[in-house]
Amino acid sequence: MITTMVRPTPTAKNDKAEKADQIQKLFDEGNKLYNQGKIKAALDFYEEVLKADPEFVKAWNNKGISLYRLHNYGEARKALETAVAKSPGLTAPWHNLGMVLLALDQPREALKAFDVALGIRPKYPEALCNKGNALYLIWQMDKHRESPGIYEEILNTMPDYGAEYEDGLKEALDAYDEALKIKPDYAEACYAKGVVLLNICHYNEALEAYNEALRIKPDFEDAWHNKGATLWHMHELDEAEKCFKKARELHDASTPSG
Repeated sequence: MITTMVRPTPTAKNDKAEKADQIQKLFDEGNKLYNQGKIKAALDFYEEVLKADPEFVKAWNNKGISLYRLHNYGEARKALETAVAKSPGLTAPWHNLGMVLLALDQPREALKAFDVALGIRPKYPEALCNKGNALYLIWQMDKHRESPGIYEEILNTMPDYGAEYEDGLKEALDAYDEALKIKPDYAEACYAKGVVLLNICHYNEALEAYNEALRIKPDFEDAWHNKGATLWHMHELDEAEKCFKKARELHDASTPSG
């Protein structure tokens, strides 16, 4: 007697697990493309994930940061606000929302987002660094509002002028220092610290910050440029030109030909 094997009917539980596995594969493929620098292609995968599962918070986060990388800040903000609304206890969406708000010239709102991220994860070097950036931008905006044009006039006409560490600046510099305690090889935090110090004409300290950024990341184009600007203000014109030349070389090497 010949018997036939009857396949069991898949249960709802099996269907759900299979669907979840397929969604995870889509998400993983999006991440793979994102890490390869293929941001638009990655975004398509995140969109597919969210069509299948609108509650997939990490996909909302990654959609947001992808849109940020593509300079679509308005849509990036919507995606990240969705992520934090669905899962307010995750740090990455709050940090990424802060970055988008900085790009939208809303440093006060960005600062709130970074503070939420740091409330969840106090030792978060990227959030600390970007908190410093937000504080510095707020300080600049307040200076311009109090005396429009005066701040630039001081810097342009008195190259040896050195601003005191006012509250906003001290908080910004403290945030960079705290980030560097946690992540000593954080070139971007060294660079950001240098930007603040250069713009308030603390040239020796700015030079130290740029040198440290370049020790960590020798091909850091912006750091070479700003080191040159710092040396120029210090009247070290030959050394400044060497730095500007290095920055140009790095820029040309990173720019596609044709």
